[in-house]
Amino acid sequence: TSGGGTRRPPTPLPHVAALRSMLHVKNFGLAVRAALEVDAFPRPMYVIADAAPYSITGIYDHLREGLGRRPPVCRVPGWALSFGAKCGDLLQALTRRPFPFSSSTREKLMGQACYSPDAAMRELHYRPLYTFEQAVPDLITHYPRSLA
Repeated sequence: TSGGGTRRPPTPLPHVAALRSMLHVKNFGLAVRAALEVDAFPRPMYVIADAAPYSITGIYDHLREGLGRRPPVCRVPGWALSFGAKCGDLLQALTRRPFPFSSSTREKLMGQACYSPDAAMRELHYRPLYTFEQAVPDLITHYPRSLA
């Protein structure tokens, strides 16, 4: 914590080109409605996501903006995170205990997780209308209540 008992914001992540698919809850409702309105399903399963994936850097920056924080002036270099992850791997191997940051947690944090809703859009006429950016104010409002 810094002076006055306020928490310091986390150090900004490096620019990460990896993409993440997300699903706005209102888009989920639109997908259910679209599925209920078709006569038959040409395939047994569909991926449902927002229309476009989001960069990990974009997600982080939208959350900072939603919290009223300025864009980061500098970011942790990617090599420093990779080095820290390798150190975590080494500590795990030496102690035979899990370590909070390792290569696997780095991959979960910064790896690709991108899925296409194109088949649902084409075959079910699913039309996602909402974006992550639109959800940020609600996320910020409801997050503290979810911790109680």
